[in-house]
Amino acid sequence: MSIRSELGIVLRRLENRTGFYRTTPTSFFENSYRFPISNEYAKLFSQLKRHSLKWDNYPEVYMEVFDGLRGRKDLKILEIGVLHGGSLELLRAFFDKSSRIMGIDIDNKCANVATDDTSIRIGSSTDPDFLNKCVKELGGIDIVIDDGSHDSRHQRIAFETLFPLLKDGGIYLIEDLEHSYYWGSRGLFFLPFTFMNYAKRTSEQVNSAFRAFRKRGVLRGTSENLWSVKFYTGIVVFTKKLRSRPRIIESGNLKF
Repeated sequence: MSIRSELGIVLRRLENRTGFYRTTPTSFFENSYRFPISNEYAKLFSQLKRHSLKWDNYPEVYMEVFDGLRGRKDLKILEIGVLHGGSLELLRAFFDKSSRIMGIDIDNKCANVATDDTSIRIGSSTDPDFLNKCVKELGGIDIVIDDGSHDSRHQRIAFETLFPLLKDGGIYLIEDLEHSYYWGSRGLFFLPFTFMNYAKRTSEQVNSAFRAFRKRGVLRGTSENLWSVKFYTGIVVFTKKLRSRPRIIESGNLKF
């Protein structure tokens, strides 16, 4: 029996006794509630016709990350994971009407939530050819939101395919990083291949100019175009912007 199999048995026993490492702890759903309307995003969420399920800190995160883009014309937005279409409905209400929005999912039933101004394409986020085709159809991408399978392997394939295609100044947001800690989602905090640990390694690319070696286990090119990585509860946000080598600037009088 492999070490991984033995570890799986131990964790399943621990899960049965304590509820730890569940794929999605049932207690979270039992304690779900209608949160206070704290901002415009939360207001729009509360008015959705189609179902959507998110953590209660997401409205504040979305306002912080995307508020500066709300009035921008012709944004190209790609969301991984459609389900009942509530999130796509929210994006359509939140961003400018001129934005082009596309959702992708592996479930054929999701095609039924397509509208005149929001397209749905059926395919896998682990298929680079399919993702490239979607980006080409959109005419590029300014924003990517990954709310798909929450499997770290899938998240990494999609990120390494789409981040290089993201426009300068673009934003790549991944939801539900709690799955990096759930054994049922092939996660655990110390496993190097979880997306959370991958994101932490990638965040060091922001300071790549201060080291003399190439970082392994991260996407090539991010040493030049990864502007920032921000972590929130359940969310990580990558911002793409071409960076020049840092130079010291100086001002003021040296005399005391």
